[in-house]
Amino acid sequence: MRWHLLLVAGVLCAGCEGIDTEKANKKVDEANKALNEGNDLIKEAAKHLTAATSGDTEAEAKKCMKSADDAAEKFDEASKLAKEASEMKVKKIFGEYLSLKSKSFAKRGEVAATAKKQCKGLADKGDIEQIMKIGKEIEKLGDEADELDEKAEKIQKDNPTDFK
Repeated sequence: MRWHLLLVAGVLCAGCEGIDTEKANKKVDEANKALNEGNDLIKEAAKHLTAATSGDTEAEAKKCMKSADDAAEKFDEASKLAKEASEMKVKKIFGEYLSLKSKSFAKRGEVAATAKKQCKGLADKGDIEQIMKIGKEIEKLGDEADELDEKAEKIQKDNPTDFK
């Protein structure tokens, strides 16, 4: 599995006009915190998944499910916060950037929820072919999240004066 640390870059919008910029930046800070926690939890889930394939399958798979479920909640929280920030009175380009990041975080939540299914498949001693199929679904969702991140990074790169 591929996991990236996806901090919202450029959390401050340089020269943003409007009363909501400071509030939006606070939402971004909260989103970053949730994102970091989600990343830590999904890494923990991956460790339990690996351990489940070579040891105490049921116990490790249950730990994996819990960590993946908690990660999904954190990614969803980060997505919600970024979306709220994108809808505030900020520069349009900053709002577009935050909207893409929100979608990326939501997609990471889908990745974590799907990882939970993979862990459950191991816990239930499910069909290995089905478990592998879920792994491919996780990879596809991860690629979709990466594409959204690349679009957001392009906005930031193309508009350096709008981001600090």
